[in-house]
Amino acid sequence: SDTPDLHLLLSCSLPLLEQGDFACDAAGVLSDSSSELYVTESTAYLALSGWNDELYLEPDFVSWGFSSRLNDSQLQTHRQTWLARFDLINFGTPELARVQGELRSQFWLKELDGDLHVLSNTGSGEDANVLLHRVGRQDFTHTGQSLIAPRTTMPGEVHGPARLTSKAAYVVQAANNDDVMSVTSSVSMSILDLHQDGITQLELEFEPDRLETIQEHLLVTGHTNNQLKFALLQDQAKPYLLDQLALYGFQQSEHRSHAFNFGQPATGRTVFGLPVITQAAANNDTSDYIDRVSDLLLIDMSENRLQMLGLVDMASHAKPEPKCEHSCFDWYGNARLFFVGERIFALSADQLVELRLVSNAVQKVAQIRLTAPIN
Repeated sequence: SDTPDLHLLLSCSLPLLEQGDFACDAAGVLSDSSSELYVTESTAYLALSGWNDELYLEPDFVSWGFSSRLNDSQLQTHRQTWLARFDLINFGTPELARVQGELRSQFWLKELDGDLHVLSNTGSGEDANVLLHRVGRQDFTHTGQSLIAPRTTMPGEVHGPARLTSKAAYVVQAANNDDVMSVTSSVSMSILDLHQDGITQLELEFEPDRLETIQEHLLVTGHTNNQLKFALLQDQAKPYLLDQLALYGFQQSEHRSHAFNFGQPATGRTVFGLPVITQAAANNDTSDYIDRVSDLLLIDMSENRLQMLGLVDMASHAKPEPKCEHSCFDWYGNARLFFVGERIFALSADQLVELRLVSNAVQKVAQIRLTAPIN
């Protein structure tokens, strides 16, 4: 790279920290700036996007994406990703492997039975392909010179979220007409089998912007015509639709993965939550996006059915942080629901609310303002 960054992974001893000694080991690689981190119980992977060796040898090539002899579409076919594998048990020098194409998310990686499944996108326009690789433990070496061939190739680009589960790779592709938000449009989602060759197509009535795994299910969330829509699928190589839910007048206010959470606050009950704002509030709100306060929407998905439990009002009590004194965009998102055993908590701006699940509704137990003066 002409502008290399040092990507470091640190391993720190928590028992020593309790004794007043913060001791860490570090290992890393030099690469271009883009990276995605994926961590399992015993292994950490860094996906480092780059280019093939041929381009780096050109005198006028720039690693952010310029070559005098290639246009943008041709250039994208030379995209590669280095995979650095760190053993967290015997921490030390990483081993490397290479795949064709570019990764855009840690959710494009999945370790199963010692193999790393990797989703990547290569090329653009008519030259674009979605690639699915299976990288075995033996494919990682100290040089990573060999390019791992994809086991499945599918024409097209990823036009939205994608996610690997233990069964399949879910890839959202382009809508079948120009107006993806219209009532009549449908969006194609491709499902690539991780364990054997096979691609299944599933048509959705809305454009997804979030894919989440909940136990043996895949939850698809999106918007159309002022509606917040959910589709619950059985997670398998040929998934089928279990239930759908459309809520008029809401939209997600936070799309980062950290804003989504689910739990089982009661026996046989599975509940998830999302930060939302009402469509009316969005239309009438002239303030900056960072000043908005999200409410929390709770959905029950027990017995494979989606049912709204309630909306926790946070916005009418919260006070946004003035002038981003501490942080406007924290890594955890500006709002979320979380579970501790049977207890449910809603966090948004400076408000923390405890909730209780009662039959098919949620009730407030307590509420505090985190920035209130201490008496």
